[in-house]
Amino acid sequence: MENHYRSSQWTAKRDGRLLNALIFTGTGLSREIISDVLSSVVMKPEYCTSVYDTGAFDDPEAQAAYLESFFPLDTWKTSERLRSRMYYWLKGRYRFTAEYLSFVLQCGYQNMHQLLDQYIHSVAGFHPADFESPEKSFFGMVELPAPAFGFEKLDERMREKVKTIAHEYLFTSKLETYLGTDERSYIELGLARISGYDGQKSVKIDEPLVLLSCSVWFNEQRPHTVYKTLADHIQKHDPTTGRNGFEEFIAFYLLKVFEKPRKLNHVFDFEGAADNGLGDREARLVTLHVDESGKKPKVVEGEVSLSKGASSLFGPIGLAIGSDDHSVLNEWMNLRRHATFCFPMNLMGPDIMCFLKLKGKRSRKFTYVCLAIQCKFFRAETLRPCTLRGAIATVTPGKFFEGDPSSDHAMNRKRILNALQNLKSKDSAAGKYGIVRVICGFPVHVNLGKAFPIAVNTKSGNKRQRVITKDPDQDDDHPLGKLRTSLLISTTGNEHPTDILEVIRQSALNAKRKGLNFLDEQDPAVLGIDQYQNSEPNNKTVDSIESEIAQLVIHPGSKRKR
Repeated sequence: MENHYRSSQWTAKRDGRLLNALIFTGTGLSREIISDVLSSVVMKPEYCTSVYDTGAFDDPEAQAAYLESFFPLDTWKTSERLRSRMYYWLKGRYRFTAEYLSFVLQCGYQNMHQLLDQYIHSVAGFHPADFESPEKSFFGMVELPAPAFGFEKLDERMREKVKTIAHEYLFTSKLETYLGTDERSYIELGLARISGYDGQKSVKIDEPLVLLSCSVWFNEQRPHTVYKTLADHIQKHDPTTGRNGFEEFIAFYLLKVFEKPRKLNHVFDFEGAADNGLGDREARLVTLHVDESGKKPKVVEGEVSLSKGASSLFGPIGLAIGSDDHSVLNEWMNLRRHATFCFPMNLMGPDIMCFLKLKGKRSRKFTYVCLAIQCKFFRAETLRPCTLRGAIATVTPGKFFEGDPSSDHAMNRKRILNALQNLKSKDSAAGKYGIVRVICGFPVHVNLGKAFPIAVNTKSGNKRQRVITKDPDQDDDHPLGKLRTSLLISTTGNEHPTDILEVIRQSALNAKRKGLNFLDEQDPAVLGIDQYQNSEPNNKTVDSIESEIAQLVIHPGSKRKR
């Protein structure tokens, strides 16, 4: 036992300093605690030097250069798809990549995609939806890590901050970077990292795995669910960022209602219009992405869910497009992004776009359609015909970017239409560009039958109605429907807070009776509707188009509620 606790050469001369590095980011321990322990117990005087650099793989080439030396040549050459997924999910701190690599080595390079899925689920609490394969058990082969982030240690103020950042990323794919004065606390809990951008120390929560894990964790906590956050902000919109609470609420509803196959006419009402046979087809919401890692590009699809205990994500579920971000819009339209929903810039037209996978008549056949949705969060009883026609125009492919004053509007439209037309397996019943046009009005009633009435003679018998009664879609044959608000209310009614839409409906009715504005008084769309609130659109013949324009504050083709 002589040398049991010390080296047999304990008298040998050694360097005066021990050059050891202690990395305690993400442990929840304070730097001061570590420093005090080392100084008082081991070394007496303090010889610690602090280094503020978490270190990270922020580009795929750097990550690939690190990984290559660990892979057999043949395995490396055939792992393009795996490397693409690794960079997307594990981008950021070295720890994620190194830890997953250690499991790959332990498993002898077997079932690496399934192992990546299991690793992400173990660390972040959700299943990746970008790879479909039979589930593989690694029990007894590797010991997967525990959840990586200390959410429970966040105080209430920090929770609200992290929730705000994560929610914005989930629905817009964008990041808020300012954390406040207690940045170090976020680092100690493993949520933030230090990065030396432009030579300046920068503390950010900007890693996909962390942000999505935050969203999933908060969604499991009743006071902080995604639905509650959306319900709290349903009446808010920010003209500077383009974010709109009602649009995000509708996107979440579509995510929920199409988690399981649903017939289109259960969710949308085509109101006597030709649905081209699509109404009876079952559909599911899917995220589409082109995998370009192989010899030929391949469309990968995934089904996203935020169900408690079974979250499955393809990435952030939303992508908000800025007014000048045409390249980002084109990337989503050409399936180069990972977001399920696209919220285009105002000038394009639709408020929301997404893809549905339709079950074919034969068991193995399927097709895709793209939804183009226009949201109208009005408190009026019914949409005036000219406003409704303007809304329909915004979701009509031939009218995309119609109101864009720039000289590039025709080219911008052409790029979008080319992307839609080139989508493989698009359903021919959805018209020339595979689009299903949807008008979503709440609490306002949408009567599609009043959009394009047949012109009738006036009282004089000599003049006819001067109103555009033709669908701007012309001969492109894109189905037109509206969202069934009854299903919207019943589907969300039991979520907490309960019956939020019924409360909004009643508040709108009460406000109207009192002559009050239920929505933002400065909202141009609301101002236009307010001028019309004493008329009786359901009982009168449609006015001439000049009369309609005169009573509106905004152009009838203007798409937004803003």
